[in-house]
Amino acid sequence: MAFAAGTRLGTYEIVGLLGKGGMGEVYRARDSKLKREVAIKVLPEGFSRQAEQRFQREAEVLASLNHPHIAAIYDLADSGNGRFLILELVEGDTLADRVARGPIPVNESLEIARQVAEALEAAHEKGILHRDLKPANVKITPDGNVKVLDFGLAKVLTDDDDGVDLSQERTVTIGGSREVLILGTPAYMSPEQARGSRALDKRTDIWAFGCVLYEMLTGRNAFTGRTVTDTIAAVLDREPDWSVLPETAPAAIRRLVRRCLEKDAKDRTHDIADARIEIGEVSREPVAPEVEPWPREDAQRVVVTARTAWALAAAAVVSLAIGAAGGARWWPVRATSPRSSLARLTIALPAGEALERGRFPPVALSPDGKLLVYAAAASGGRTNLYLRPLEDLAARPIPATEGASTPFFSPDGRWLAFYANGVLKRVSVAGGVPLTICEAPPVWSATWGENDSIVFATTLPSSGLWLVSANGGEPVPITTPKSDEAQHAYPQLLPGGTHVLFSVQRGNAWHLALLALKSRDWRLLGNGRVIGEGAQYLPTGHLVYAQSGGLVATPFDPSSGKLDQPPVPLLERVETSRFGGTYFAFAPGAGTLVYVPAGTAVAERTLLRVDRDGRVAPLIEARAGYEYPALSPDGRKVAVMITSVTGSDVWIIEVERGTRIRFTAEGASAFPVWGPDGSRVAFQSTASGPWNLFWKPLDGSAGSQPLLRMADSSPARSWPNTGTNLLPGTLPTLSGAGPQFPVSWAPDGTLAFHERKPNGERDIWVVSPGNDPVPFLLTPFDERLPRFSPDGKWLAYVSDESGRNDVYVQPFPGPGPKWLVSTDGGTDPVWSKDGRELFYRQGDQMMAVSAAPKAEFSASRPRRLFQVRFDTGDNGPTTTFHPTASGSSCREAIRGWPPKSFISFLTGSVR
Repeated sequence: MAFAAGTRLGTYEIVGLLGKGGMGEVYRARDSKLKREVAIKVLPEGFSRQAEQRFQREAEVLASLNHPHIAAIYDLADSGNGRFLILELVEGDTLADRVARGPIPVNESLEIARQVAEALEAAHEKGILHRDLKPANVKITPDGNVKVLDFGLAKVLTDDDDGVDLSQERTVTIGGSREVLILGTPAYMSPEQARGSRALDKRTDIWAFGCVLYEMLTGRNAFTGRTVTDTIAAVLDREPDWSVLPETAPAAIRRLVRRCLEKDAKDRTHDIADARIEIGEVSREPVAPEVEPWPREDAQRVVVTARTAWALAAAAVVSLAIGAAGGARWWPVRATSPRSSLARLTIALPAGEALERGRFPPVALSPDGKLLVYAAAASGGRTNLYLRPLEDLAARPIPATEGASTPFFSPDGRWLAFYANGVLKRVSVAGGVPLTICEAPPVWSATWGENDSIVFATTLPSSGLWLVSANGGEPVPITTPKSDEAQHAYPQLLPGGTHVLFSVQRGNAWHLALLALKSRDWRLLGNGRVIGEGAQYLPTGHLVYAQSGGLVATPFDPSSGKLDQPPVPLLERVETSRFGGTYFAFAPGAGTLVYVPAGTAVAERTLLRVDRDGRVAPLIEARAGYEYPALSPDGRKVAVMITSVTGSDVWIIEVERGTRIRFTAEGASAFPVWGPDGSRVAFQSTASGPWNLFWKPLDGSAGSQPLLRMADSSPARSWPNTGTNLLPGTLPTLSGAGPQFPVSWAPDGTLAFHERKPNGERDIWVVSPGNDPVPFLLTPFDERLPRFSPDGKWLAYVSDESGRNDVYVQPFPGPGPKWLVSTDGGTDPVWSKDGRELFYRQGDQMMAVSAAPKAEFSASRPRRLFQVRFDTGDNGPTTTFHPTASGSSCREAIRGWPPKSFISFLTGSVR
C-alpha cells in the first residue's frame, strides 16, 4: 500500500518515500508528538496472522537492543492503514554508496569494521542473528558514526520475491505460500545459508562480516557471478581473489579476512568479539609514526614532510627488515652506499599560503634532492611556483609562474618544467624567462627523460599520453585509452628512454602499465592485477606507488617488465586530491621523498546567523563538514555541501526544525545554488565523470540533469591558450577541460557560472536549461562569482583587472558600461532581496553599498557593517553568506530574531 506525502498514520505524518522492497515500503515521517523525524516501515498487505505474530515477537526482541551502532526500533503500531514499525531515521551514506566510489583506505575500513563488529557482538549476546549483513544495511552518518540496520527483520517476507530491498540488491528467499524465510543476499551468504540450512548460528554473520571487510579494502565483492546461481556457486566452491587485498593492510587483518571467510564453519572465526579485539589491537599499533596530520581545519597551514635518506625502500632494507606477510623480506640494494640514518624535515607554508589542491601534483624534487618546488596560492588567489632549497629556511616565488601547476624537473636538475596559461613551459632553476615547449590542454602529470623527451597526460576526457621534445615542437599522441578505460596518467620515462611507466584508470581503480616507445605497444603489469597509481621507479630496482591511501614498494625489473612480488607498505597515509592524484614525489638520485601527510578527519564547522550589528548565533546546533551554504528564496531552507571522510554531497537543511536531508548521492557534489522559485537546485558534480553542472528538482520527481553541453575535445582540435575554443565564425564554446562553478540563478531561469581556465583564471558564462552556454565575460583577467540582481537586469562579479580583487556591476545581458563598486578591494558580492543594497566581503569585514539599479546603475560609498571570521572552504570559489529579507519575512524564517535583521550564513571552523 503506497502512501502519499501528508498521509497520517496515527501521530505520524508521511514526508516521502525512502524505498521499497519485499518487506514493504519505508517512509520518512514526522512524529508530531515528539517533534522528530523517523523512518516508518509499513508491512506488506496480505500478511498472515502467524507472520504478524512472529513479527511482533521479533520487534519485542529487537526493542531490547540499545547500542550506539544499531539503528533503534521505537515502536510497533497499528492504524486504520495497517501495522507499521517506527524506526530510527539514520541520515548519511550507506556503506554500499561509499564502496561504489572505490576501495576505502585501510584505517578508515578498520574503524568502520570495528563499529560493525561491536553492533554484531551486542546482538549476538542477545541471541539475535542479522542474517543479511551487507554494505547496503550499514549506514555512515555525516559525523562518521556507523549504524547497522534491519537486525533480524529480514526473516519474514511476502511471497513477492521479485521485489528488491532498499539496497536494490536481490535477497534470496525460500518458503511457503504466504510467508518465507530470507536466506540472505547471495554475495554475502555463508555456505551454510547457500545450502538452505535452517540451523544457522552467529558464524553466518561472521562470514558476511568478512565479505563486507573484504569489499571495503578492495572495492569489489568477494564472490560474484553473472546470475544468482553463479554467485552462490562462487560462495560454495571458489576462493576470493586474495591478491587484490592492499598490502598496506596489516598482516593480522589479511589473516582475519581469510578466517572469516573459511567455508567450513568449524574453521571460521567463532565469535565476532575476536574480530573486534583483533581490529582494536591493530588500530592501536603505530603504523606510520612519521606521518604528521595535515590540519584541515586550518587552511592557512599546510605541512609538507620530507624524509631524507637513500631511497626509502633501500634505506629500510639496509637498516632493518620490512615486515611482510609470512615474515621479513630482504631486498638487494643496487646502488651506492646509503646513508645510515633517516632525517625528517617539516615545512610549514607561510600564513596565507595553501598548496594547490586540484588533481595536479603540487610538489616536485630535483633529482639530487636539494631543491623542493611546490605550487601554492596566497589568500585564495592564483597559484605560483615556489622554490625552496632544503638547506634554507625560506622559499622564494619563481618569477612569471602565475597560474602554474604540475612542476617537474629535467634529469640534470638544471631546468624546471610546469604548466600555465594553456602552455607547457620550462625555466632555468638559476633564473630567467620561461620558455614555451608547446600548447596543451591542462597537464595532469608529466615526466622529463634523459633524451630531452617529455611525456605528459592531460585532464581531457579519455585522454592518453603525449610525447614532445623539451626543446619545443608539436606533441604526438603515444597511447589511446581503450573502450573500458577512462584515462592514462602519471607517466615516468624509465632509464634509457625506451619505456614509459604509467597508470591506467578502469572504473574506480588504477592499474600500472608499461609502454614501449618504439612500437607504442603497452601492457598492464602483473596481468592487470596490480592496483595502484603514480608509480615511480627507483635506482634500487623497486617501484613505489600509491595504493589505498598510502605508499607501497615492490621489486621491479624494467628489462623484463615483470612485477610479480607483493608490495610492502612504506607509508600509511598520504594526501589524495578529491579530483584524483596522490601528493608525493621522489628524488631517486638522493633518496629524498617529499609528501603531504593525509589529514585524519574533516574539519567540523557550524552554520551561523549574524545581524547587521555583528551579533552572532548558531543557526542549528549540529556540526559537520559544512561548506558553501545557500539560502532558499523563502528563507526556510539551506542547501549546503557537507564533506565527510567518505566524500562530499549536497544536503538540504530546514532552518526552523534543524533537520537535514541528503539531496545528492551520485559521485561527489558541491556548490549548491537555488533556482529562482526554490523548486530546484543547481550544483557541481562528478556524477557523469569529470566535474560538470547539474540541476535537480527539490521534490525528487526527477533525477539530476546536466546543464552543460561541452565542446568536442578531440585531439584534432587546436589547443588555445585562452581556455576557450574560438573557431572562425562561431561563438566560443566551453572546452570542458576546467571545472565549472554555479553561482547565481536569474528570475527567468538563466544560471550564471564561472569556469576555471587552464591558467587558473576564470571566465563568466550563462546558460539556460536545454540551451548551449553563452559567454558573458571572456577577458585576460580573472573574473568570477557572477551574481544576478533580484530583477535579473544586473550582474555583480569579481575581477582582478585592477591588479587586485574588486566588485563590479554590469547590465545583463548588455551591452553597457561597468561600474566599480568596491573602493578598497572586495569579493563575494550578494544583492539584498529588494536589490537596493549590494553586500560584499573585504577580508573578514562585511561591506554594504546602497544601490539604485534603474536605467543606469549608481551606488553609495561602501560602509562597514561588521567584522567576523569567514571560512571560505578549501577552494573558496563561491559565496559563503546570504542575506535574508528584512521585516516579517525574516521573522518567519527565524523566529525570535530581531526584525530588520541582515542574516548571514557562513561557515566557521570549530577549534
